[in-house]
Amino acid sequence: MVNFLKKQLLQKYEQHCVQTISYEAEEAITIASFLNPTTYFYLREDENFIETAKKLIVIKHKDQIMTSSHVTNSCSTRLLSKNDNNKPLRAIESFLVNCEASFSSNSSSTSENNTFTIQQEIGYYTSSIDRETDFESFWKINQQNLPGLTNLARYYCMMPATSVASESAFSVAGYIQRKTRSSLSPTTLRYLMLLRNYEISDFTSS
Repeated sequence: MVNFLKKQLLQKYEQHCVQTISYEAEEAITIASFLNPTTYFYLREDENFIETAKKLIVIKHKDQIMTSSHVTNSCSTRLLSKNDNNKPLRAIESFLVNCEASFSSNSSSTSENNTFTIQQEIGYYTSSIDRETDFESFWKINQQNLPGLTNLARYYCMMPATSVASESAFSVAGYIQRKTRSSLSPTTLRYLMLLRNYEISDFTSS
């Protein structure tokens, strides 16, 4: 009877997930589950999950690289255009501008030689996980060795489970700055919210 109920609950849960969770949310859940050492340890036998997560991580990592390179190029373009519109560069400034391309290429090639590819990072990650691996300590220790996976872990694993806390904060702020107290400045409102949080933490700790 218990096994039957478990199967029915699992089936209803899967139907609920299929009907309500979007494709983007499903991708985020898959990546977050893979990059969490605890959940990965229990899901590592699911080959379909592992392969799907690896493919998604490679794709998202490439997207991050393209986005960061686009931002860097746009910033460089704005900097050069700003220099063109201003007064002529001094000798040292023109020298640095002329050396910028070769210097950046040398530094990037050096960094590429000292870091793993995203596939190598995944291999290092999967070989380092055991039952006792803690999420916070693992990523704190390996953030330098696994920069690509660390960025993805920060993006996908640090999202709040619900928006209850933020919605509650907005409700409290709306109550504090009600019609009878509409002249409160933003700074005063911020201080009042902080004092409220301190009072709650002191009450719960005592």
